[in-house]
Amino acid sequence: MKSVARALQVTLLSAIVATATGSCSAQEPQPPSDLAARVRSIFLAKCSECHGRSLSRPRAGLYLHDLRPLAANREWVVPHEPEKSYVWTLLRDDDMPAKGAKAGPLNAQEKETVRAWIAAGAPVPSSQAAPPMPPTVEESPGDSLSASEGAPESWTAQFSGWLGRFHILAIHFPIALFAAAALGEILAARRASAVPDPVVRFCVLLGAASAVVTVALGWLHADAGGHGSATPGMLALHRWLGTAAGVCAALIALASERESRRGHRTLLFRIILCAGAALVAITAHFGGLLVHGRNFFDWP
Repeated sequence: MKSVARALQVTLLSAIVATATGSCSAQEPQPPSDLAARVRSIFLAKCSECHGRSLSRPRAGLYLHDLRPLAANREWVVPHEPEKSYVWTLLRDDDMPAKGAKAGPLNAQEKETVRAWIAAGAPVPSSQAAPPMPPTVEESPGDSLSASEGAPESWTAQFSGWLGRFHILAIHFPIALFAAAALGEILAARRASAVPDPVVRFCVLLGAASAVVTVALGWLHADAGGHGSATPGMLALHRWLGTAAGVCAALIALASERESRRGHRTLLFRIILCAGAALVAITAHFGGLLVHGRNFFDWP
């Protein structure tokens, strides 16, 4: 019996040592150059449809065949902090590649490789060499065009993309003007005044006009400029909320003019005005998340 017990102890001890040795070897970190090369290979295989070097206008204005610009962009990659890195949250939540992409989403091992790359500080070797990858439609072996060598855009497309950038400036007008108009009506309601305020009328009219212009510029900013396409779900939510806010703003302006001419302000108008101001603010909030990422308001 003693010999059997001793044999069992030796076997158990050997198993423990083997397990510990295997765990240590499995957790051994990969060299930074190998990790970066694997991440680049993943991006070439999965993301070239939207971020390939042959595209004249990649989504979000980002090429992924070269890791250096990505690693240097602190809005997309925060070294050593994957959860604060926008690119990782997109990959983790399967928001990138976009739904319906030919290459499909990253698998669990590919996601872990990208996460480990960011956790390691997003290293980028001096050489951008990567293991050979099978040619794809988006990234073929003969595809060596740089961004500047892509197919030139038409003048109309360039102008539309440039004009859409003014969406960022125009959006501040309906936000501020409708908030001011709502505050004015709230103060008037507290005074029990039903007389339309000319200042509120002015804010509503200018706010509605700027809201319609902002919606049009927003569609150009997304379609012609390609902005927000990295997160199609968030983009769709923002643009349709914005469109609804623009329509609502126009209707509020018509109601304001009608009541101003009658010389009497109704409770229904005040409720609709406050709701419209809230809708504009919510739309702007999702626009901010679209630009800065879902973790923008996270506590450090």
